[in-house]
Amino acid sequence: MAKDASLQCPNPFCKAPNSDDHLFCDRCQTFIPKHYLWATGGGAERLTVGTLVADRYQVIAPQILLDTTPGFLPDIPLEISLKLETYLRLLAHRPRTPQVYGIIRTQDSEPIILLEEGAVYGAQTLSPTGASLAGCLMPELIEQWGQASHLQQVNWILQLAELWKPLSQVKASATLLQPELIRINGGVIHLLEVLYQPDLEVTLPHLGEFWQELAGTSAHPKFWMGLCDRLIQKEISEFDQLINLLDHEISQVKRTGSRILITTQTDQGPNRQRNEDSCYPAAGTFTELNLNTSAQSLVLVCDGIGGHEGGNVASNLAIETALGTVSNKTISSFDSARRALAKAIRQANDAICARNDQEERTERQRMGTTIVAGLIYGNQICIAHIGDSRAYRITRQGCYQITIDDDIASRDVRQAYTLYREATQHSNSGALTQALGMVPSSLLYPHTKRFVFDEDCIYLLCSDGLSDFDRIEESWATELLPVLDGKADLSQACRQLLEIANVRNGHDNVTIALLHYQASAESYPTVSQPDSSSYAELPTSRPGSNRVSRLKTRLMKPTQSSSRGWFPMVLVLLLVASSVVGVAWVLGGGNVGWLSRFSRSPVPPRSSSSPFRDFGVGQLIKVKPDARSPQGLALLPQPTQRAPGDIPIKVGDAAVGSVLQVLQVDNPTDASLDQWVKLKLCSGPTVSNSTVPNPTSSSSPTTSSNAKSSATPTSPAARSSPKSSPQPSPTEQILPGVEGWQQAVVLSRVTEPLSVMPNASIGSCVTPPSSPAEGISTSPAASPQ
Repeated sequence: MAKDASLQCPNPFCKAPNSDDHLFCDRCQTFIPKHYLWATGGGAERLTVGTLVADRYQVIAPQILLDTTPGFLPDIPLEISLKLETYLRLLAHRPRTPQVYGIIRTQDSEPIILLEEGAVYGAQTLSPTGASLAGCLMPELIEQWGQASHLQQVNWILQLAELWKPLSQVKASATLLQPELIRINGGVIHLLEVLYQPDLEVTLPHLGEFWQELAGTSAHPKFWMGLCDRLIQKEISEFDQLINLLDHEISQVKRTGSRILITTQTDQGPNRQRNEDSCYPAAGTFTELNLNTSAQSLVLVCDGIGGHEGGNVASNLAIETALGTVSNKTISSFDSARRALAKAIRQANDAICARNDQEERTERQRMGTTIVAGLIYGNQICIAHIGDSRAYRITRQGCYQITIDDDIASRDVRQAYTLYREATQHSNSGALTQALGMVPSSLLYPHTKRFVFDEDCIYLLCSDGLSDFDRIEESWATELLPVLDGKADLSQACRQLLEIANVRNGHDNVTIALLHYQASAESYPTVSQPDSSSYAELPTSRPGSNRVSRLKTRLMKPTQSSSRGWFPMVLVLLLVASSVVGVAWVLGGGNVGWLSRFSRSPVPPRSSSSPFRDFGVGQLIKVKPDARSPQGLALLPQPTQRAPGDIPIKVGDAAVGSVLQVLQVDNPTDASLDQWVKLKLCSGPTVSNSTVPNPTSSSSPTTSSNAKSSATPTSPAARSSPKSSPQPSPTEQILPGVEGWQQAVVLSRVTEPLSVMPNASIGSCVTPPSSPAEGISTSPAASPQ
C-alpha cells in the first residue's frame, strides 16, 4: 500500500505540506483531517496505486484514495443522479451506510464517486498488534463470522435485517446479497458501497439461502440452521417478525461481570455568562452499572438554545420531565426502549411549550433546547435525539458519529438536493429544523437507534460546545483510546475533553457524558435452537414504530443574527490579519463558532395552536409554490406511518398550480398518529384561480409568514446555483384522474383552498351538488401516553 502522501494544511493562510502521519500541521498546529475514500464507478478500478488523481487524490491502494487537500471543497455534481440519490437518502443510517464525499470527473460517461464513512478504516486506528489500519479495508463478514461469538453473529444479522427496508426503498436491497460489500467494524456493519439495482427485490427466502452458508461455522449452528430453514420455507414471512426474533435472541445472552461506567461534566465556557446546558446524571458524578437482564439506566444531555431567553430553564425542565417519564418504565426490548424515549422527549416538549405559552413568549423569546439520550437496558443501548446535540461511538477501530444533526444541511441531503459538504457551505446550514419547545409534540419526530454491547466501547454524548470544529475527531485517539486500553481514568478523560472544548473552542457551554462498556465472558442459555412456539409470542410488527418516524423538516427562515454570512467572516479575517498566521487561524475558528451559536434558532416558533386546516370531502384545493417542495405535491399510493429514515414511494407529483379534490379524510382512532387525506388530480397547472368560478374571493389570502418563507428560500432547490437545484423529472408529473394520499399537515403547508359553485366541472372533477362536507378536525392531539 502506497502511503507516502503529502497533505496540505487546511489553514488557508498556511497551506504547508505535511506528512500523512501528522495529526497537526508542523507550521501552524492546525488539525489535519484525513479522508480515506472508497472510489466506485467511472473506471475507478483502473486507477493506478501511487498516482495522484485530479491533482488532489493520492491512490494508496486499489480504489482507496486519500484527499491531499482537505481544506478545499470536493468537486460536486451539477445534477444528482439516481445512484447518488441512493446514498443521500440513506444518510440517517450512517455509519452503516457510506456517504458521498464528492466526485472525480472522467472521460467515461459517469464520474468516479468518492465515498466516506464507509468500510475503509480512518486515521488513528490500530490493529491489536499496534499496526496502523488507516486506509485499509474492513474485513468481510464472512471472514470474521467463524471467529465471532453468538452475540456478535446475531447482532450483525440483526443490523442487516434492519437495513433491508431502507435499502429496498431506494432500490438497493441487492446489496445484502453481495458478501464483498458487507464489512465488519467490531460490532457494527459497514457497507462498502450500495448497489443500486431497481430490478431486483431481495426477499426473506433469498436471505435465508445466503445466510445458510454461514450456519456451519457459527457459534450455535442449530440456531442458524433452524432460522434459515424457516426463512426459506416462509414460516417467517415478514421482516419485522425476523427482527423481533433476533432481538429476542439477543436478550437471552447474558454477560456475567460486564459493567458500564458513566461520568458527566458541564461548564459554561470562558465566553458565556451562564450555563444553559444540563445533564443527567448530575455533572461531576461517577456511576458504575453492573449489567444483567434487568439492568437499566438513563443518560441525558440537553443544550439550551443560545440567543433565547430561558435556555437553561428549558434544558433543566427537559431533564426533569424526561427522567420522570422513563424512570418508572420497565424496558425489555428495543421497541419498549424507543417508545419510552419518544414519549419522554414529547412530554418534555409539552412541558416547555406549556411554559412558553404560560409566560406568553413569542418569536425569539421562546425558550428551547436540544436533547440527546442514551437508555441502557440489558445488553443494549437506545440512542435518541432532537436537534444537534450528538452521540459518538468509540472503539479501538475508530470514532463514529451515530446521530444526524437536525439542521438545514442534513435535511437538504436527506431530500437528495445536494451533497453534505456542499450543503454546509450555505450561510444557514447549521440552523436547526427541530428542537424542544418550539412546535406541538405531534410535529416532533425523535430519531432513535440501537446498539448492542458486544465489545469494549465508549459512547460519548455531548453538546456542540465540544463537537464543533471537529474537536472530537482530533482528540478521541489521545483522550479516549487510553481509557479503552486501561491506561487512563474515565473521569479524568471527561475533564480533559471539557478542557479541550474550552481552550480550543470556547464559544459555548459544554456538556459531556461518557459511557464506558467493559465486556466480560459471554454466557448463553443451553437451548441452542429457537423454540417454534416462541414465534407465536413475538409480534409480527413492531408496535409504536410509527411514532418515532423522521421529521419531514420545515423551512427555516434565516434570522438577522445568522452568523455565517459576510460579517463574521470579515471579523475572522481581521483577527487573522492582526495576529500570527497560524495562531490566528486556530482562534478564528472559535470566534466563528461563538457567532454561529446565535443562529441556532429552529423553525420560526409557533404557538401550540393547530397548524392544520380542515379538509372536507369534495373540497377543491390548489398546489401553491413551496421552497421545500419544488416538484409540487407528492401523492403516495397509501397512508403510511413511516419509521426513521424511510423514504416514501410516490405515485407521482402534482405540479404547482394543479387543482385537486378531496376524496376521503382518514381520521385515525389513535390520536397520536398522522392524519391522511386521499386526493384526486382534477387538472394540471394550466388552471389558475382566475379560471375557477369563485363567488367569495378572487384569490386565497396568504399569511405574512408564508410570504416570508417564499421570499427567503433556504433549500438548495430554490437557490439559483444550478449544481444545487436538481429539477424534477417530467415523468414524475401525474395526469388528471390519478389518485393518491398525503398527510394533512403537508397539505396545510403546500395547498390553498378553492371556493367554487356547486356542480362545477373542473378538469376530471365535479364538485358536490351542495356545500362541501364538513371538514374533520385535525387539531394536534396531546402527546401519546
